[in-house]
This record gives sequence, C-alpha cells and structure tokens, in this order.
Amino acid sequence: MNKPLETNLSDIAQKVLDLAKRGGADEAEVFIERSSSTTVFVKDQAIENLTAKDTSGLGLRVLSGSALGFGSSNRFNQASIEKLVMDTIACAKGSSPDEFNCFAESKAPAEIDLQIFDKNVQSAPLDDKIKRGLLLESSARAFDRRIKRTAYIVYGDGVSTTGVFNTRGVAYQFSASSSQGVSWVAALDGKDTESGLAEDASTNYSKLDCEAIGREAAQKAVALLGGEKVQSGKMPVILDGRTVGEFLDFFSRLISADSVQKGKSMLAGKLGQKIASSNISIFDDGLLIGGLQSAPVDGIGYPQQKTVVIENGELKTFVYDCYSGKKGNMPSTGNARRESYRSRPIVGTTNFYIERGETGREDLLAEMGKGILITSIRGLFAGLDVATGDFSIPAQGMAIQSGKADHPVKDFQISGNLFKMLTDVLLVGDELVWSNAGRYGAPDILVKELSIAGS
Repeated sequence: MNKPLETNLSDIAQKVLDLAKRGGADEAEVFIERSSSTTVFVKDQAIENLTAKDTSGLGLRVLSGSALGFGSSNRFNQASIEKLVMDTIACAKGSSPDEFNCFAESKAPAEIDLQIFDKNVQSAPLDDKIKRGLLLESSARAFDRRIKRTAYIVYGDGVSTTGVFNTRGVAYQFSASSSQGVSWVAALDGKDTESGLAEDASTNYSKLDCEAIGREAAQKAVALLGGEKVQSGKMPVILDGRTVGEFLDFFSRLISADSVQKGKSMLAGKLGQKIASSNISIFDDGLLIGGLQSAPVDGIGYPQQKTVVIENGELKTFVYDCYSGKKGNMPSTGNARRESYRSRPIVGTTNFYIERGETGREDLLAEMGKGILITSIRGLFAGLDVATGDFSIPAQGMAIQSGKADHPVKDFQISGNLFKMLTDVLLVGDELVWSNAGRYGAPDILVKELSIAGS
C-alpha cells in the first residue's frame, strides 16, 4: 500500500474527534491533509515565475442531530483546534436539520497497490524541475522554426498525504503524487497565426515526457497553418481524443446524482435507457492503477470503486456520495470529492473515461473517407444548452479526402445534439488520451454526421 509522508495526521485527527464528542457533537468527521508543490512558469527560455509551497490543514464536519456544521483551519495548535471545534458545533446547532446528512460507515477499502505515490516527485532536485519547464518550450521551438511565440508553459508537481477519520470508525490515510506539463505555443507563417496546446500528467516522475509534450503542441500549431474555409453542410466527422474529453467533462456533470436530484441534469428518468451507440461504454474508476484521481477512499472515507456508468450505450447508474445515496435510496459509489480541506464534499467523478475500441486513427480516416477531423473546439460550456444538449461551437481541424488528411480547415462551427452525437458514433479509436490533469480519458470517435457552418 502507499507509504505515508507523515505519521502524525491520525493523532491530530483523533484529538479533534475527541474534542468534538466532548463538546456535544453527536458525530464528527475530520478530513486532514499535508502537501508540498512546485510550479515553474517559463517564457522565452527564462523562468517567468517559480513557486514552492507547503500546505496543511483540516476540515471538520459535525452532526448535531441531523443538522450539519462545517469549518476548517490551517493551524494544528491546541488553541486553533479548540476554536475550530467550538465554532463548528455552534454552526451545526444553528443549521436546519436534514435527514439525509450522513457520514461514511467503516468499511475496508480494496487491498490494491494503486501506484499513486512516487517518492521521486518529492526528492528530485529543483534544477531538474526547472529543466523540465524549459524543455516544454525549447522542444516546441526546436520542432519547427515557425514556432515563434509561447502563450503558456508550465511544469508542476506535488506530493500529499491525506487522512479521513470519523466517529463511526473510519480511519484511513494515504499518500499521492503527481507531475504535469502544459505547453501552449503559437506558429507564425506570414500573417497566418495558429496555436497548439498539449498536456500530460502522471503519478510517476520518470513517466512524464516534457519533450514529447512540447513537440505535440508545436505539431498541432504547425498543422493548422494555411487553414482554409470549409463549405457548409452535414458531413461525417472524427473527433480526436482531446476534443471528446471536453464533451466528457460536460457529460460528467450530468451523471452526478446530486444534479439529477436537483433537476439540473437532462439524464433524470433515463436509467436503463439507451442514450448512446452500442459502441460506447463509460466508466468511473477510482481504483485505476496509476490514475491521477485514484485513491483507496473518497473524500469522506467511503471506499472508491470502478463504476459502469454506460454499458454498450445503456445508462446503468449515476454516481453517488453518502448524502445523495441516502436521498435516492442507493448505496454510495465512492464519489464524494473534495478540492481541499477548505471545501465540503460534493459528488464528482474520479478517473472518468470512455472505453477504447479497436480501430486506429488511419482506419478511422479510411472508414470515413471524406469529412473533417476535429482537433480543437472552443467555448463548449458556453455553446452547449444544458436543457436540451444542443450545441454550436467554433472548431478547427483537417479536411479528409479519400481517407487521408488533405488540408487544414478553420473558422467554422460544428452543431448538433450531445445525445444524438453519442447515438451516432460509428467507431471508437484504440487509444485513450487523458486531459484535465488526468480526469477525463477519451479515444477518437467517428460520428455519422454533424452540421458544419463554414463559408
């Protein structure tokens, strides 16, 4: 299992729980964390900004009857802890009762080596991390002389130890690490300017390839130079993995049980129904080996798991935390998420991905024959109607003729409906691309048709 970076978090948490019980709380829960991080921003092969920081703190939730109070503190001394406990209990006593408020029962998590902690992230010299940041830019510029500008270059990493403890017997502590690189560059050719963005992240320090990230960003930017207008009409499209990942980000919010129960999801009432092509299966896997969002337990101490959300196009379940599960008379799926000790738990996905298929990019292009390969979109959340699923958003990509990339295309809109698009997926690519710091994984997909608004 994961070796903790700190051994005294459990002692601190137990002290808080004891104080809460003595102070009159019926139940109490402590979420405690300690972390360190390094971030390197680069501009024109110089360090634009460098930060290294340590963070620690705890969040306390208490129940007085069924009324909930929450508070947090970044100080572990006796006086600060006592004040936190007193204030949080007072908050609970002043809050309205809610029969669905609940804390996790003690339940052993899966005995799996998740491979989410690499001590090298912490021990690597700062000079090596700076070199990684510089490489994200230099490898992009070395790829092609037309890479003239860099918009955003950042290398970041961190290690953390997190503990969840409550008065129901939950007591678990684990450590995790991450390294991430982002390269966003611009290619110039005469008056033509195009940008390319690439990113990658890993729990393992040695597996992050910053040189490859820079090259990918440059390749994307250069590929779009000389983009032409595209004729309007309906035509087949291939959405690349990163583009699909943006749609998946939006979709992840729809399968939150909390959103469904509050009437904020279009998926309400659709359990057991076919909402996508038989080629589409979607999973939320909190136990994915090496996953950036993997952990033995969720933000309240309930064991994480692998959940089948869509299987062969059929909506199987929503994702639940303790509260939404109790409200919906369903078991928790281990999906209580916290951004930090300062935040309350909410329902959210972990490693959320579309299962890859068996078709490579070249075979997808050959199957499509003529159409557009979409390689970037903009403004999805602004351009997608949350009530209907209809969308109309700017896009860029490559025109495909006879199954081959012919020329770049730009300044056009793609329009359709999210669920019709999912239903119209003809083939699924064989490679997962992870985006948004490893939160969303998606392959290329071939869609029967979308509306294109060009010239």
